[in-house]
Amino acid sequence: MHDVQLLVRASTGGVWKFPIRFIATEPQPDDTIVIEAVGLGRESSVSFRLTCTSPNRHPIPYNAYFLSGSDTEFSVSPQTGELLPEGTNGTLLKVAFTPGIYGKVYQGKLVVQTTEMQWTYVVRGVLPEYMPPRGASSRPMAGPHPDPRRRMEKHNYIRHNLKLTTTGVSSPIKGAPLIPKTNHV
Repeated sequence: MHDVQLLVRASTGGVWKFPIRFIATEPQPDDTIVIEAVGLGRESSVSFRLTCTSPNRHPIPYNAYFLSGSDTEFSVSPQTGELLPEGTNGTLLKVAFTPGIYGKVYQGKLVVQTTEMQWTYVVRGVLPEYMPPRGASSRPMAGPHPDPRRRMEKHNYIRHNLKLTTTGVSSPIKGAPLIPKTNHV
């Protein structure tokens, strides 16, 4: 916000002062780009051509970037280069989207900026509709499960411990015999 005074001076010596306030707001986006994902972790992209309206009809350097707060799943390439003037094919820009999870609303704001102009685009990433797997599930196994934890066999720990002959690794006396040997003469 800027406050200035407009002074109007008459040739007869009169002066009039008018306060003027300028308020600059964010520009409206130039367009919306919607990218439909092909799947999680897979890149989808949209390309478009942009020309500059330079009065001298020469290419001008540009920077393309996403504003902070945009999702990191979006990228633009090339990020720097030259915009070709009107009357040519223009410069090809590619906006890519690589989603990581379902259920998130992906959105970003792309800015293409030159010394003379600025274009802003709202970029939205759309996920494909989740389709759960269909078809028959595998048949249950016949007989006991190969994993002993799932066979539900009862384990007799007392019988197992009676067969031990030495102490275990967690014992303070590692590897000592459990039944002391007695010497009979």
